[in-house]
Amino acid sequence: MTATELSPLDTFVTYSNTFVLTEPMVQDLFVTACEGGINYWAFVNDYDFVKITATILDIEDEKGYAVTAETIIGGVLQVARRTAEDDNYLRLMQEIQHTTYDAIGADIVLQMGIFGELIYG
Repeated sequence: MTATELSPLDTFVTYSNTFVLTEPMVQDLFVTACEGGINYWAFVNDYDFVKITATILDIEDEKGYAVTAETIIGGVLQVARRTAEDDNYLRLMQEIQHTTYDAIGADIVLQMGIFGELIYG
């Protein structure tokens, strides 16, 4: 794949900036969330970091959720939509764009992708 070709998972994200959320960026957010970000509220099962798939079990209500690349992309888009109303989301988007986020940021993205809002933390 050349630098100008996009993978099927690459997504244009617009907030006060526009950038391409690449497949490797999605994979990194997924791994960071599953390997440390969500451990205080969920168990991770059937984890495949190459395929970007996992099943997570919410510790509180024991509900299971399928997590895929689309979950992560949806979470990033949810965060982007909130940047105008909350500077914390703006900072997180900047961190995602520049890949300087931490496990807390990856957790927020995953929660936004699953629930459409921040439930834990």
